[in-house]
Amino acid sequence: MPCSKPSFRPQVLTKPFILSFLLLCLASQSQASWQAQYHLSSQWQQQGQDEPLPLPMADSSWLGSQHLSLIYQQQDLYAHLRWQQPDLEQGGELVLPELYYDADLPQQDAWALSLGAKHWQWDYQYAYSPLNWLGFAPQSSKLPLAQPMVLLEHFAASSVWQLGCTLQDSPLCSARSEWFGQQWDGQLLLGYQQGWQSGLAGQWLATDALNLRASLMWQESYQWQEFSIANSHSWLSQPPWIERNDSNWQGVLGATFSTGNGWQLIAEHGYQQRALSAEDWQQLLALAAWQQQQGEHPAKAGNQLWLAQASLQTALSQHQSLVRLSYQQGDWQPYGWLQLHWLEQPSYLLEIGNHWQWNSQASIQLAYRYHDAQGPLATLGQQVRLALELTTF
Repeated sequence: MPCSKPSFRPQVLTKPFILSFLLLCLASQSQASWQAQYHLSSQWQQQGQDEPLPLPMADSSWLGSQHLSLIYQQQDLYAHLRWQQPDLEQGGELVLPELYYDADLPQQDAWALSLGAKHWQWDYQYAYSPLNWLGFAPQSSKLPLAQPMVLLEHFAASSVWQLGCTLQDSPLCSARSEWFGQQWDGQLLLGYQQGWQSGLAGQWLATDALNLRASLMWQESYQWQEFSIANSHSWLSQPPWIERNDSNWQGVLGATFSTGNGWQLIAEHGYQQRALSAEDWQQLLALAAWQQQQGEHPAKAGNQLWLAQASLQTALSQHQSLVRLSYQQGDWQPYGWLQLHWLEQPSYLLEIGNHWQWNSQASIQLAYRYHDAQGPLATLGQQVRLALELTTF
């Protein structure tokens, strides 16, 4: 009998829960596989200009993080236990990013059941994925945790049907159908979570080297924060963010061009209706710049925190693009990518780096990231990151 699925939330876990879960896995009689992964990252960052959106950050500093993952797989059961320490100067925590059970229904080869917390990659896109409805919880974008859910699947020769619901306070229930062709794939989604939502996507292999894709999503009920000020030359007495709940559109166009000698080019453009518009950013930056010029004021600290909240939005701008170029040569993979936020003056983020697969169990990555001196990313300056990852089987 496989390990029992305990009741859990994909958050920080207690030690008794962890120990009991591991003992159940070790006590099972079927063959199982274990994998351990250790990731250590060291990052140096230098703050950019402190205008117009100053954030609480040192001029330059070193940051370190690490996480240790233990992955257990036994027949239809998969468990991923991770100890993570986002800041080496602070304590760590135990989390359970994934724990799920996949199995075919008895005497029903075309039907399968998935129960637990699992990452489902539904969208065809590389960076912007509006159709990844189930599986990715919003708690952490850097080290995502999965949502607990139940999903029923039906497989046919050239299609798959899925019905699923998340197990949370406000569940998302959805139905999905995907069709597969020789040169194209397509999918339709329909779901409900405090309102209806729908999506469609397709990808087409235009040539052996070129893949084209598109995704579109509509939500009837979307919670967002609208930025609103009456005067861009004043001190605010209350936060300039108004909670809204309206319909929302998201869309992505993407393309991937790959050559036979290791080169790959990815380009995507995403649209998020309820993100800050170019006009919103123009007003926000003008207000922040005016406040910076006024010197000390009792309301200055509070106003800066309210305005800096704009840089913490899920999508910084309504229109954003990504271009990524990489080259695979043996164990080396140099790459570079550019992210653009289309404002009155486009704001960009540039990263160049190299990934080296030292051997089958160790890899090293070195990257340099630079944020432009204008717009919402100005305060982030530049960063240098060195990461080591070890894997044992």
